[in-house]
Amino acid sequence: MKLKICMLIARFYPISGGTELQAQRLANTLIASGNDVFVLTARINGLKKYEILDGLPVYRTFASGRNFISSFCFCISSFLFLIKNLKKYDIIHVHLASSPALSAVLIKKLFGKKIVLKFGGARATGDIGTSLSKPWGKLKLGIIEKYFDVFIVPSNEMYKELAGFGFPTKKIVKIPNGVNTDYFNTVTETAKLNLRKNLNF
Repeated sequence: MKLKICMLIARFYPISGGTELQAQRLANTLIASGNDVFVLTARINGLKKYEILDGLPVYRTFASGRNFISSFCFCISSFLFLIKNLKKYDIIHVHLASSPALSAVLIKKLFGKKIVLKFGGARATGDIGTSLSKPWGKLKLGIIEKYFDVFIVPSNEMYKELAGFGFPTKKIVKIPNGVNTDYFNTVTETAKLNLRKNLNF
C-alpha cells in the first residue's frame, strides 16, 4: 500500500541538526520504498519556496520574525498550505512537539487526516521539558496528547517520561533511531591498521 506522507518540521536543510537529518533520511527511505513523501517547513534566510533535494520535495512556507512570532506565522502558513494541498497526503508526520503540531491537530479535526508525532528528546532539553518552560506549553502538550494518533519515541527513557506525564501508553510506540549500515559498518583489523598508517597514527 502506497502511503502519502507530509513531513512537518519547523526547520530543515540547510539547517542540519539531529532531528532535521533524521527526518531527511526517513523521508528518503520511505520514498525508496515506493511511498509519496514531501517535507513542509518554514522558509527562512531567503531560501526557495520549493525545491527537490536528492529526490525529496521540500516546500517552505512563510515564517517571519523570531521565536514566538516566527512559530505563529509558520503555524498559520503551514495550516493554509495543508488545506490547499489535501490530496498530497494522508498522514502528517510531525517532528518534535513544537507549535506546528497544532496545525496538524486542526487538519485532523477538520479533514480526518492521521497525525503522528516523533518526540526528539527527554528531560529539561526535551520536548516536554522545553514546552513546560514556556507560557501555554502545558496547554499545547494537553492538546497534542488528546488528538495525535501515535507518538514515536526512540528510547525507554522517553517512553517513561511521556507515560509519566499522562500520555496514553497505547499510543506510544518505541522505535530506536536507525543506523545506515551501508555507511556505518564494522571495520576489519586489517582495515584499521591501514587507516592508522594512512593517518600517521
